[in-house]
Amino acid sequence: MPFRIIPGVTAGLAGLAYAGIPATTRDTNQALIFATGHLAAEADGGLDWATLGSVDAPIVLYMGLTNLAPIAAKLIAAGRAPTTPVAIVTNATLPEQATLESTLENIVAASAAAAVAAPAIIVIGNIVSLRADLLPWQQR
Repeated sequence: MPFRIIPGVTAGLAGLAYAGIPATTRDTNQALIFATGHLAAEADGGLDWATLGSVDAPIVLYMGLTNLAPIAAKLIAAGRAPTTPVAIVTNATLPEQATLESTLENIVAASAAAAVAAPAIIVIGNIVSLRADLLPWQQR
C-alpha cells in the first residue's frame, strides 16, 4: 500500500489550541504528559496510573473514551483531586469540533449525558480552567 508521511502538529496540541486550552503556562504547569487511554482497563499492561495520578502535570489522553471510567477512578485513587478540571475535545480542528468540560469525578456521567463520541482528546488538569479566560481572545 503506498503511503507518505506529512509532518504536522499532533492532535493533542492542535485540539487543545483550538479549544482555547494552553498546553503550558508559567502559573499552572511546566510539563505536559501525552499518553494513551486505550489500555487503561487491562490489568496486566498499560500505563502506571498510580504515578500519573500522583504527578501534578496535566495529562492529554488519546483513545481514552472507552476507558474513561477506569482512568478517572485510577487517577483519583492515586491522589488526583476529584475536582480536577477535565475537558473532552471531539473532532478537534474540524468545523464540528465540540468541547465538554467537567471534573474528574463527574466526567464519566457528563460525557454519557452528552453522548460524546470519538475521535476525542481528553485533557486532565488545571490548564482546562484557563479556557474560560482564553477562548474569548481566540474568537476575535
